[in-house]
Order: sequence, then structure tokens, then C-alpha cells
Amino acid sequence: MGIRHFVWGGAACALTPVAALTFAGCDAGEPSCSSEFSGDVKAGPSAGLSIAGALILTEADDGTLTGHLTTPAEDLSVTGDVTASKIHLVFHLSDASVIDGTGPLPAAFETCPESLDGAFTGPKPGDTGDWLVIKQKVTENSVGQ
Repeated sequence: MGIRHFVWGGAACALTPVAALTFAGCDAGEPSCSSEFSGDVKAGPSAGLSIAGALILTEADDGTLTGHLTTPAEDLSVTGDVTASKIHLVFHLSDASVIDGTGPLPAAFETCPESLDGAFTGPKPGDTGDWLVIKQKVTENSVGQ
């Protein structure tokens, strides 16, 4: 099955728009999801910290996730994994700290569930909060259209 690319908030693969909702550099038929990500630390020493932007993730056959979150200020590396019923995301901040997010996975990740949400911990001990992804569109990428 190989690697599958998923996009929350922007274009996948080569990031080169060829036509509306079609992107160059993708394998034909790969699904893309487009929506916005937001997460807020609500309690603890980092209360008030917020990260938001376009989330791009790639899922490997073993369920591991890699990608990045493009915020207005910077690109953050994102890693994690999915199981049949749970998603786990780790946001790697520029100061080498991390925010760890987990939540239920209501459907297979490759189907681009309508929305995902869950709890945050970090970046400092005692920090807690929540995160949300809301899908706007699902398309299949086509090469060269």
C-alpha cells in the first residue's frame, strides 16, 4: 500500500497547484483532506499558548505519521501514529519542547474523518489543553490535470 498523504489546511505533495484541488507530484488517486488545525494550552505554566494553521500528514503502512504544521510564525514538525480507534500527534516546537495530543479516531485515518479532536499536554509539565481539526474538502489528487 505504501505511503499515503493527507492534508489538513493546504496542498499536499509538491505544493504546486495545477488545477483546482489538483496537485502536481502526487500519486494519482491519493486522498487529500483540507481543513484547519488549532490547539490551545488552557491550564498550566504555558496557559494561553496556541498553535494553529495548515496541517499536512503522511501515514506509513505501519500507522506512523510524519508531517508539519504551518503556522503564521513557523513550520512545526509533527510526528505520531494512528490505531484503529486513536490518533496520537506530537508537535515539535522550535525550543525543542513538545506538545503531545491524543484523541479518538472515529473512522480509518485514510478516509479523512469529518473532524478530529482531543487533549493536549505540554510543552511544560502541568500544561493541559485541547486541539481540533475540521475537514473542509476531500479530493483525489490527479497528476498533470
